[in-house]
Amino acid sequence: DRHHPLQMAGIEWISLSGVNNTADVHTLRQMHEHVRSVLVGTSLMRAADPQQLLHQLASGQLSDQDRVKLEPPARPLLKVCGLKTPAQIITALREGADFLGLVFVAKSHRNVADLTVAAQMAALVRAHPSRPHAEWGALPMSVGVFMNDTAANITRIVDTVGLDMVQLYGYSAGEIDLQSLVRADGRPIPVVWAIGVTEEQDLTHTVVPEGVKGTCLDRKVGNAVGGTGQTFDWALLKTWRHPAPLFLAGGIDELNAGSAATVKGVSVIDVSSGAEVNKVKDTLKIRALAGTVKHTLGAPT
Repeated sequence: DRHHPLQMAGIEWISLSGVNNTADVHTLRQMHEHVRSVLVGTSLMRAADPQQLLHQLASGQLSDQDRVKLEPPARPLLKVCGLKTPAQIITALREGADFLGLVFVAKSHRNVADLTVAAQMAALVRAHPSRPHAEWGALPMSVGVFMNDTAANITRIVDTVGLDMVQLYGYSAGEIDLQSLVRADGRPIPVVWAIGVTEEQDLTHTVVPEGVKGTCLDRKVGNAVGGTGQTFDWALLKTWRHPAPLFLAGGIDELNAGSAATVKGVSVIDVSSGAEVNKVKDTLKIRALAGTVKHTLGAPT
C-alpha cells in the first residue's frame, strides 16, 4: 500500500501478494483504482475451506470479521470548555467542536454569570445542524460545568439555560443524588463525573457513581480538582478500567493534543486553557486543536 501503480493506458495491474481475505480486496479497490485483478495462492492453501474462501473473494462477500477490519478506527471527539460568549460558541461550532462547555462556578474567571447570555449560547448549539452519534445520540451538545453545587441549583440552571448535559467537579460518590438531577419536564440530566488526578491512588480509590454518562479525568493541584491547565501522567490510564466514556482534560493544547488523542480508552479530548491566549478563547488555537484531534486515530479501548 506504499506504492501507487503507474498510470499507463492499456496496462492492467495485478496485486500479487498479501491478499488473505475479502477485506484486503476491498482495501485494494479503495486505495488503488488501477488494480483490476488479484493473485491468490498461499491463502487458499492455508484456508480451512478453500472453496468458501474462493467464493467470498470472487463475489466480494464480506464475513463479519472482514467487516470489522474495514471499519475505520474511532476518532476522539472534542470538547471546548470555558466558553463565555455567543461569538465563542459560533467559533467553536465552526471549527468542529462536539461538546461546548459553559462554566457555572462563581470563583472561575470563565464563569458565565448572566444566564440570559448562557441561554443564548445554548440556543446556538441547539440550532446548529446535528449529526447522529451512536454513543451520544446527537452532536453537538452543550455542557454545564458545576463544582460543589446543589442539585436544586444545577437543575434550575439546566432548565433556565437549556443545557444538554452537566459535568460535575468536587463531589464524592453519594454527596449528590444523581437521581434528583431531573429537568422540569421529567427527563433525567446526563452527567459527566469529573475526577481530579495527581497519582494512581486518585483513580484506584475513587468510586464513580452508577448511571453517569461519562467520566472526566482532570489534573488535581492542591485543593483544585480541575481547571489547573496542567497535565497528569497519562500512563496511569493503562491499567485503569473506566466505567463510562472517558473525557481527558488538563493542560491539553495544540502541541500535545495528538498524543492525548491516542491515550488508551479516551473518547473525548476536553480543552480549555489550551484554546486560550491571555485567558481568552482564541480562534487559531481552537482551529489547531480541532485539526489535530479530528485527524488523529484514537487508541483501541
